Amino acid sequence: MGVEVTYRLAKGLKLSGAVINGEGWSSSKIYNSDRHYAYVLAVDAKLLNTPSYSLRGRLGYETGTDSSSKLVYAKYGAVRVKRHLVDAEASLVLKDLGLTLEGGYLFDNPTDARDSSVKELSLGNANGYYLQAYYALP
Repeated sequence: MGVEVTYRLAKGLKLSGAVINGEGWSSSKIYNSDRHYAYVLAVDAKLLNTPSYSLRGRLGYETGTDSSSKLVYAKYGAVRVKRHLVDAEASLVLKDLGLTLEGGYLFDNPTDARDSSVKELSLGNANGYYLQAYYALP
Protein backbone atom coordinates (compact mmCIF):
# COMPACT_ATOMS: atom_id res chain seq x y z
CA MET A 1 0.00 0.00 0.00
CA GLY A 2 1.39 3.38 -0.87
CA VAL A 3 1.35 6.45 -3.04
CA GLU A 4 3.13 6.81 -6.37
CA VAL A 5 3.55 9.90 -8.50
CA THR A 6 4.71 9.64 -12.11
CA TYR A 7 5.70 12.68 -14.13
CA ARG A 8 6.27 12.61 -17.88
CA LEU A 9 9.42 14.65 -18.47
CA ALA A 10 9.32 14.25 -22.27
CA LYS A 11 7.92 11.82 -24.80
CA GLY A 12 9.12 8.37 -23.73
CA LEU A 13 10.76 9.64 -20.51
CA LYS A 14 9.13 9.28 -17.07
CA LEU A 15 10.19 10.04 -13.52
CA SER A 16 8.41 8.17 -10.70
CA GLY A 17 8.52 8.43 -6.94
CA ALA A 18 6.68 6.38 -4.34
CA VAL A 19 6.22 5.94 -0.61
CA ILE A 20 5.14 2.40 0.29
CA ASN A 21 4.41 0.72 3.62
CA GLY A 22 5.28 -2.72 2.23
CA GLU A 23 3.82 -4.79 5.04
CA GLY A 24 0.95 -6.39 3.14
CA TRP A 25 -2.51 -7.51 4.19
CA SER A 26 -3.80 -8.60 7.58
CA SER A 27 -7.39 -9.71 8.29
CA SER A 28 -8.60 -7.95 5.12
CA LYS A 29 -7.08 -4.64 6.31
CA ILE A 30 -3.96 -2.87 5.14
CA TYR A 31 -1.72 -1.91 8.03
CA ASN A 32 1.66 -0.45 8.87
CA SER A 33 2.26 -1.44 12.47
CA ASP A 34 5.83 -0.11 12.78
CA ARG A 35 5.40 3.12 10.76
CA HIS A 36 8.45 2.36 8.61
CA TYR A 37 8.21 3.08 4.89
CA ALA A 38 10.07 2.37 1.67
CA TYR A 39 10.92 5.24 -0.66
CA VAL A 40 11.36 4.61 -4.38
CA LEU A 41 12.68 6.85 -7.15
CA ALA A 42 12.93 5.68 -10.77
CA VAL A 43 13.62 6.99 -14.27
CA ASP A 44 12.07 5.05 -17.15
CA ALA A 45 12.91 5.76 -20.79
CA LYS A 46 11.51 4.26 -23.97
CA LEU A 47 14.67 4.50 -26.06
CA LEU A 48 13.30 3.06 -29.32
CA ASN A 49 9.80 2.26 -30.50
CA THR A 50 9.22 0.93 -34.01
CA PRO A 51 6.40 -1.23 -35.43
CA SER A 52 8.68 -4.30 -35.03
CA TYR A 53 10.44 -3.72 -31.71
CA SER A 54 10.86 -1.43 -28.74
CA LEU A 55 13.69 -0.84 -26.30
CA ARG A 56 13.16 0.48 -22.79
CA GLY A 57 15.61 1.32 -19.99
CA ARG A 58 14.96 1.90 -16.30
CA LEU A 59 17.07 2.97 -13.34
CA GLY A 60 15.54 2.72 -9.89
CA TYR A 61 16.60 3.31 -6.29
CA GLU A 62 14.82 2.17 -3.13
CA THR A 63 15.60 2.94 0.49
CA GLY A 64 13.76 2.49 3.75
CA THR A 65 13.54 0.24 6.78
CA ASP A 66 12.30 -3.29 6.20
CA SER A 67 10.98 -5.01 9.29
CA SER A 68 8.28 -7.31 7.98
CA SER A 69 7.87 -10.93 8.99
CA LYS A 70 8.88 -11.93 5.45
CA LEU A 71 12.20 -10.09 5.65
CA VAL A 72 14.68 -11.65 3.21
CA TYR A 73 17.46 -11.40 5.82
CA ALA A 74 15.54 -13.35 8.50
CA LYS A 75 17.80 -16.38 8.00
CA TYR A 76 20.67 -14.25 9.39
CA GLY A 77 18.64 -13.37 12.49
CA ALA A 78 17.76 -9.87 11.27
CA VAL A 79 14.39 -8.43 12.22
CA ARG A 80 15.07 -4.91 10.90
CA VAL A 81 17.24 -3.73 7.99
CA LYS A 82 17.74 -0.37 6.29
CA ARG A 83 17.68 -1.10 2.54
CA HIS A 84 19.62 0.65 -0.24
CA LEU A 85 18.66 -1.10 -3.47
CA VAL A 86 19.70 -0.05 -7.01
CA ASP A 87 18.06 -1.72 -10.00
CA ALA A 88 19.16 -1.03 -13.60
CA GLU A 89 17.31 -2.87 -16.34
CA ALA A 90 16.68 -2.94 -20.07
CA SER A 91 13.79 -4.53 -21.93
CA LEU A 92 13.68 -5.43 -25.64
CA VAL A 93 10.26 -6.29 -27.11
CA LEU A 94 10.29 -8.14 -30.43
CA LYS A 95 6.68 -7.45 -31.40
CA ASP A 96 6.51 -9.66 -34.51
CA LEU A 97 7.70 -12.68 -32.51
CA GLY A 98 5.70 -11.98 -29.34
CA LEU A 99 8.97 -12.14 -27.41
CA THR A 100 10.30 -9.87 -24.67
CA LEU A 101 13.85 -10.06 -23.32
CA GLU A 102 14.60 -8.29 -20.08
CA GLY A 103 17.91 -8.07 -18.27
CA GLY A 104 19.28 -6.09 -15.42
CA TYR A 105 21.59 -5.62 -12.49
CA LEU A 106 20.60 -5.43 -8.83
CA PHE A 107 22.76 -4.06 -6.01
CA ASP A 108 21.58 -4.18 -2.40
CA ASN A 109 23.56 -2.50 0.39
CA PRO A 110 21.75 -3.33 3.65
CA THR A 111 22.76 -1.23 6.65
CA ASP A 112 21.62 -0.83 10.24
CA ALA A 113 20.63 -4.51 10.42
CA ARG A 114 19.45 -5.50 13.90
CA ASP A 115 18.44 -8.75 15.54
CA SER A 116 15.56 -9.16 18.03
CA SER A 117 17.79 -7.95 20.89
CA VAL A 118 18.67 -4.82 18.85
CA LYS A 119 22.23 -6.08 18.36
CA GLU A 120 23.78 -4.83 15.11
CA LEU A 121 24.41 -7.45 12.40
CA SER A 122 26.82 -7.24 9.47
CA LEU A 123 25.09 -8.63 6.37
CA GLY A 124 27.35 -7.50 3.54
CA ASN A 125 26.26 -6.42 0.08
CA ALA A 126 24.31 -8.50 -2.39
CA ASN A 127 24.44 -8.03 -6.14
CA GLY A 128 23.79 -9.91 -9.32
CA TYR A 129 22.50 -9.93 -12.85
CA TYR A 130 19.29 -11.36 -14.21
CA LEU A 131 17.87 -12.24 -17.61
CA GLN A 132 14.23 -13.09 -18.27
CA ALA A 133 12.33 -14.01 -21.43
CA TYR A 134 8.60 -13.72 -21.96
CA TYR A 135 6.68 -15.25 -24.84
CA ALA A 136 3.13 -14.21 -25.71
CA LEU A 137 1.03 -17.11 -26.94
CA PRO A 138 -0.98 -16.28 -30.06
